[in-house]
Amino acid sequence: MVTVLHLLGEVAAHVDGQPVDLGPARQRCLLAVLAVEAGRVVPVDRLAERVWGTDEPRRARATLHSYISRLRRALADVAGVAIARRSGGYCLTGDPAHPAVDLHRFRDLCARARGPADDAESAELLTEALRLWRGPALTGIAGEWAEAERDRLEQERLAAQHDLADVRLRLGQGGDLVVELVALAGAHPLDERVAGQCVLALHQAGRTADALEHYRRLRVRLVDELGTEPG
Repeated sequence: MVTVLHLLGEVAAHVDGQPVDLGPARQRCLLAVLAVEAGRVVPVDRLAERVWGTDEPRRARATLHSYISRLRRALADVAGVAIARRSGGYCLTGDPAHPAVDLHRFRDLCARARGPADDAESAELLTEALRLWRGPALTGIAGEWAEAERDRLEQERLAAQHDLADVRLRLGQGGDLVVELVALAGAHPLDERVAGQCVLALHQAGRTADALEHYRRLRVRLVDELGTEPG
């Protein structure tokens, strides 16, 4: 039985490819909070704050317990995943060696890629990690916590994209990266690391004039908008 709790895209769960009904948005938000913190106890007060923010209802605890009961029923037949009651809060439990939450699988793959692996293996691991993303993290979940967490997770995705580009450039694959890096540089016009990768990819592709022009435009943007030269 293959279980996946998705956070890297729409918050959802699948067992052997079949969707699990996780209920309404706030109930899914509760599961998302527990899944982000999988293996750690989340106090009830913190759960309420992350689910409702400043709009916490008078019977927040009772509603949380109701959500927990419904999620437990929804996950009853899901192997290796459970919501456990702990002193002062709740914890999503599972097998740390085989994480069911895609976020933790992503982080595990990235950590392995940044370890003693050679460049070819690192490229494979980072590619596998980035394939886990199905869209913006925590899609379908609103609120202050979700927005802040979404931004943090997007930074993790961008870091993995940076690392993969570095590895592939060291492998001499710049020609295959030009389109991707030009698009990434367009989305992050003041990111010097992306710009540097784009320049190197263009150079490896034999497009030296384009590489110099890309660097020139970066310098103009940095001077005009930040008052600084490229590092």
